[in-house]
Amino acid sequence: MDRGPKSESLQMKPDEGPAQVTRAKGIVVIGASQWVDNYNVPVFSTDIAAVRRIAKQVSGRGGGLSSVQTMALAHGDDVIEVACNLEPSKVGGERVQQEVERLAEEEGMTVGKGYFTDFSEENIIESYLKLNSELYSLSSSSMKTQTEGTATKAKQTREEAMDFNSSCKNKKTVNQSMLLCCKLYISESRNHTALESIESAARLYPETVIVNKFEDRAYNRIRYTLVSYVVLDSTGNAIYSPLQQTVLAMIEAAYGAINLESHCGAHPRLGVVDDIVFHPLAQASLDEAAWLAKAVAADIGSRFQVKLL
Repeated sequence: MDRGPKSESLQMKPDEGPAQVTRAKGIVVIGASQWVDNYNVPVFSTDIAAVRRIAKQVSGRGGGLSSVQTMALAHGDDVIEVACNLEPSKVGGERVQQEVERLAEEEGMTVGKGYFTDFSEENIIESYLKLNSELYSLSSSSMKTQTEGTATKAKQTREEAMDFNSSCKNKKTVNQSMLLCCKLYISESRNHTALESIESAARLYPETVIVNKFEDRAYNRIRYTLVSYVVLDSTGNAIYSPLQQTVLAMIEAAYGAINLESHCGAHPRLGVVDDIVFHPLAQASLDEAAWLAKAVAADIGSRFQVKLL
């Protein structure tokens, strides 16, 4: 399996951060998009070239299913997955499954049942609202059990956020129908101490909820699905979301616990924090998701001196 980055430089101008790549951290790819479902189909084969042909023919770019993006990824010794990003309003997992099975049969290969790696958009929203309600009902008692230092840090962060918001004269009140989701991909799933450190950092910010996480030992990669609200001013511009500080805290913990040079796994990766995608949920728009992506990118580049694309 591949281990660590191959070069200290990537010949692309960074959107944020330094031009040089730190080998221990790698780079971060960050952006915003409308919601996509992640659906993987296992093909029982070791012929990566043949499965890549299948993946290409399934994809929209390869002349296959409109809007579908695909990759062929080795997953264990005898399985290669066709990993897909789907726009659920256009193509569902069942249609992708049928197409992979048809193409695999032409190659003389057997296909297993595909699976979604995350909840649907509707279930993400429902889970957030339920978990958020439960967390708030327990917040008073849980705050009493925190250590004084941890409680002080969390309190200071919330006060800073409130100070910022109060300084915006046209701020609206929090609207739980204006939600943003962050899918945070980190190159680690086997080191439970590292994962606990990352999740402990997230727990300092109870207004953000980890709705789901997907760990894959073969890929040695984890994805956290985080949700919180976004605040708009009276002109409709986004000015604050708890997701920003939560994601930064998790990234700081990841850099403190993981060294990309010693990482190995089947999934391609560019960094310790490999990919960050923001999606609008409920009544939020892509504009709010893009605002948060840009704000987080600027913070990562300046605070951690990491190259971002």
